[in-house]
Amino acid sequence: MRQMTLSDLITLADSNHDLMDGTMGPLRSVITSHDVVIGIWPDRAQPEGWGTRVLKGLPVIQEAAGSVADYQCRLTAIRCESASQAHGLALVFGDQNDHSAGVPVDDGRSGPREA
Repeated sequence: MRQMTLSDLITLADSNHDLMDGTMGPLRSVITSHDVVIGIWPDRAQPEGWGTRVLKGLPVIQEAAGSVADYQCRLTAIRCESASQAHGLALVFGDQNDHSAGVPVDDGRSGPREA
C-alpha cells in the first residue's frame, strides 16, 4: 500500500466538502465512518501551504507506525477554515478529548468530574 500524500489528503477533503450542507449531520457521518480523520486547511506559514492535524485516530496511526506489516484503516480528510477550527473538531470528535494535541482532558473549565 502506498503512503498518503498531501495531494491525496486535499483530494479526500475536497470530496468530503462536496457532501457538507451546513449542518452537523454530514460532518458527523464522515467522521464516525472512518478510523482516521485528518483536518487540512490553507496555511501560508507551512512550506507546502497547508496545515494538517489528526482530528480522530491518533491511536490507530501510532499502532500503524509501530507495525512492520502492511496496515489498513479507513482514512479521510476534512477541509477546515483554520487551525482553530481543526482544534475544535478534534475536541468534539477526537480521541479522548484531544490527547493528540497535548491538551489536558480537564482544563479546569468544565467543572468537577463525576465519578
